[in-house]
Amino acid sequence: MKPSQTLHARTKAYAKDHSWISWWCILSTTFLLVVATIGTFPGWSLAGRIVSSLLAALLSLRLFVIYHDQQHHAILPKSRVAEFLMRLFGLWALSPSSIWRASHDHHHAHNSRLRGSNIGSYPIMTREQFQKSTRGERFRYLFMRHPLTILFGYLFVFF
Repeated sequence: MKPSQTLHARTKAYAKDHSWISWWCILSTTFLLVVATIGTFPGWSLAGRIVSSLLAALLSLRLFVIYHDQQHHAILPKSRVAEFLMRLFGLWALSPSSIWRASHDHHHAHNSRLRGSNIGSYPIMTREQFQKSTRGERFRYLFMRHPLTILFGYLFVFF
């Protein structure tokens, strides 16, 4: 590979979908998510329900990553069944396909820009902008980029 090639050109060989692996990821994750969710129902021990709820949360996140890749058509790009299943998941995850695509495409078009919308991105300021900003603007900027805010992003984004 020539060093002058773009990252896209250098990684293109690895960007091939293997349908059976994609289906395995979708189906096994969905199955495990259903099992973990059942483990949160009353009748199980409290410890079992706590472990199951943590597993369900992690599996939900994994399925959302798979959803993300399918929505980009990186996996199963021609499968109507996968599109249907992922649309159902998007509704369950409160992120319907049409809304997700519009906001996520906006995110890709505007991510890490100094000016404009920060939808789906964390704000960025130059040193000069930070120094010229008011105390309140600095506080908001530092709060939004603080590791605890990022860690608890779900709460800050949805609530």
